[in-house]
Amino acid sequence: MKTQTVTVRFEVCTTVTVDVEARLEVPSDIVHDDDALLAWLEDNEERWASKVDLDDAHTCDREVTDVYGTDA
Repeated sequence: MKTQTVTVRFEVCTTVTVDVEARLEVPSDIVHDDDALLAWLEDNEERWASKVDLDDAHTCDREVTDVYGTDA
């Protein structure tokens, strides 16, 4: 197979999975309801985002989502 070295410009989506443990003030009525707590966490990212430590990531998936071309 013949090959050629070119510069390729493309887009990659990286998904990182990390466990987070944080002390948070949450509404009392959702403390024991995992689905409601999940929805609250999604709606209140600013309350916990600083607790995310990407150095503790245990999964990192990458997917090429678009190609913009080459310099060839």
